Amino acid sequence: MKLGIISNFPVGPRYNGGAMTVWGLYKAYKEKGFDTYLILLCEENVNKELFENCQNFLKLNAVKYEIIFFNIKKKNFYRKFKNLIISLIFKTPEYFFYEQSKLNRKTKDIFNNKNFDKIICYHFDALSSCYLNNHTNTICFMGDLMHEPRNASRKNFKKNLFVDLFNKVETFISMRVTINMLSKFKNIGFCANHYKSLIKKKLSNTNYFRVSLTKADKIVKYKSENNNINTILLIGDLTGTVTISSLIYLKKFLDFTKNEIKQNFKFHIFGDGQIRDELKNLKDYECVKFKGVNHNISNEFNNSSILLVSNAITVGIRVRIITAMSHGLVVMTHSSNLNGIPELQHNKNVLVFNTEEELENLFLGIKESRFDLKKISEEAVSTFNKFFYYKEAVEDLENKLI
Repeated sequence: MKLGIISNFPVGPRYNGGAMTVWGLYKAYKEKGFDTYLILLCEENVNKELFENCQNFLKLNAVKYEIIFFNIKKKNFYRKFKNLIISLIFKTPEYFFYEQSKLNRKTKDIFNNKNFDKIICYHFDALSSCYLNNHTNTICFMGDLMHEPRNASRKNFKKNLFVDLFNKVETFISMRVTINMLSKFKNIGFCANHYKSLIKKKLSNTNYFRVSLTKADKIVKYKSENNNINTILLIGDLTGTVTISSLIYLKKFLDFTKNEIKQNFKFHIFGDGQIRDELKNLKDYECVKFKGVNHNISNEFNNSSILLVSNAITVGIRVRIITAMSHGLVVMTHSSNLNGIPELQHNKNVLVFNTEEELENLFLGIKESRFDLKKISEEAVSTFNKFFYYKEAVEDLENKLI
């Protein structure tokens, strides 16, 4: 059986969450015996090193693929406003993804030439590039809603009536566009449970498709007495909306908490990009270190470290949480992330907080060995293997198809 997977570039186990998920989908179907082919949407000005690295990875793994290039052109106010009106009236994605019409023609040619038995379309850009080519066996696998990262990015630092109004307008248009595109297909789903619940109110055939990831190369082994924990890891692109939200929360927490926490724990922040001016004073804390990019971040996972995921916004899901769980790394997460990943349970497979005071109590509990981190770690690995290991995740997906 021939399977086509259309998604954004890059694809692989060491890139972003979407790239890791698509790689899991590819491996699962390949191992099920499908003749699997990747169709990758790539911005023309993509980082050269990233492009070559991914290409080498795909060739090394004998992946059959094709890249469709597109160019993100800067649009003047007139073009932006025109596209907004078009998307509002016709419920088409021009406002969010200007190149969609051209890419629809390109994907149609590929679909006609390859004659796929099944197509998996991952995320908004890919859906925008093929929704006009209504294939009866297309599975629409969505990450987040297009307006959510944009809205949250504006609200990270700017909270006023204009921002609120503009966000409401974009949300209204985005929902109309998304519902219109998804309504053309039988099999649709989100890898964030709260989005599934929202869209299901409009389209009853909406499912929760879990992300499909590969297993870790090594598992962290915590000791029964865990008062040796001293390193708190934060991971993510420093320019990304969710990472910015996490750093905002970290700054608020460090301003709030006792010196005891800042003296006993080190906060190591890994990620590419320039930190925003509003957050640069995080560097003034002696307990905070910006460590730059680490392409083998799992090397930082050990029995004296914990991953902190402190974003207070509910955009998509945090694949970094699920990846850490696959390694047995204990995760401390803001309660916002339970909306997308309902498999998370406090003091079972993760540690959950909502307020700065609750986070402080978690740190004190870790310092005083009041939590069984060894047990939480083992349960995290078990949860990953049961739900998010690519073979299990794809079997669950297949069981939900019409």
